[in-house]
Amino acid sequence: MKKIPVLLLTLSLVLLLVAACGGGGKEAPGGDMDPNAAAGKALFEQTTLEGNPGCVTCHSIEPGKTVVGPSMAGIASKGEDFIR
Repeated sequence: MKKIPVLLLTLSLVLLLVAACGGGGKEAPGGDMDPNAAAGKALFEQTTLEGNPGCVTCHSIEPGKTVVGPSMAGIASKGEDFIR
């Protein structure tokens, strides 16, 4: 009998985590981005970006470490088609 409330709580938490990573329909900032690695690192580590959860909220930069989203390790070496 106690399995159902635990299952509902678990599913609710998973849904909340997935919803927190949504962009809210806003397009990611683009344009003239600074290609400097330090600027990219600072941007990645922001906890919020334009009122939405920042990259570091769901992604790691450690190879093989999955938080909610996939690891971003080595993403700079991927082709544009792979990223889109």
